[in-house]
Amino acid sequence: MAAAVSLLLRDNRKDYPQPTNLLYPVKFWDHTEDSPYESIRTKGTEYGLTAKKVSEYMKLYQPDKEKRKSPYIAPLMAQILPINPVPLF
Repeated sequence: MAAAVSLLLRDNRKDYPQPTNLLYPVKFWDHTEDSPYESIRTKGTEYGLTAKKVSEYMKLYQPDKEKRKSPYIAPLMAQILPINPVPLF
């Protein structure tokens, strides 16, 4: 939500928080075995927030699979992100 709100504020020419750190970020719409991200495919079952759980939450949040591709739902779909990633370690 923080990334989506930052995008929405930026797109409406409003001030937005910088930098934004995301913990447990859901930044992409596809958390299935077909995901383009290797970490989702290979590590998506090993932690508390599994790829399966994220997929289920995503279905609840936006049932329409095409609408999940909106940058306001999947920030990595944005042309330019307003977020400057800051390493935590």
